Amino acid sequence: MYIVKNTKNIVIGITGHRDMVETSTHKEYLIKIFQDITTRYPTAKIQLLSPLADGADRYVADIFLSIKKKESYKEKFEMIVPMPFELEEYQKDFNERSKKEFSGLLKQATDYFFVGYADGNNSTLVDKKDGDRLKRKKQYFEVGKYVADHSDILLALWDGKDVKKVGGTGEIVRYKLHRQNPLVLHIVCNRASAKAANEYTVQLLFAKEKKTIDLQDDWLGK
Repeated sequence: MYIVKNTKNIVIGITGHRDMVETSTHKEYLIKIFQDITTRYPTAKIQLLSPLADGADRYVADIFLSIKKKESYKEKFEMIVPMPFELEEYQKDFNERSKKEFSGLLKQATDYFFVGYADGNNSTLVDKKDGDRLKRKKQYFEVGKYVADHSDILLALWDGKDVKKVGGTGEIVRYKLHRQNPLVLHIVCNRASAKAANEYTVQLLFAKEKKTIDLQDDWLGK
């Protein structure tokens, strides 16, 4: 069996591109993944950890919450929102449309909280207007680490290219793969800002190997 030791709560984390290209294929993948995990662990709470940044975080949250509306999932599904900044400061990274979308999703969360400052950071240094840009980016790595550390499965909606960006998806995936017993479910996607066109597949990533899987199979193992 690939996962999971604690079967009372299955925690699914999300990391991904803010400019991911959303397709019906990705939606089908995600619905199947959530349903498969629920079927495999029928008595477990299914918790989604999503910082609700623009893009992949919200895309996955929307799908998760749409499933939660069904009667058989209402009591099983919970969304938890760890944030890289205090709420007011975090919203400075969103435009008005994005703020409204964020607020609507946050109201549906079971809990939300600020994960704390990275070493050497404080509220002044990460201030959107007057702070240090790199130190602000480090807060996104900090929340990404929290998601990686507290998730049984990390969903990565990622094009697979590690561009070494501070707080980026590649850095979070790399961090997770160096933890004890890591499991990353890599859902390959494209980015609006990139020219490359990837084939949409799902891969299980472990510390030293990767395996392309068919979600129609028993991908959770036995």
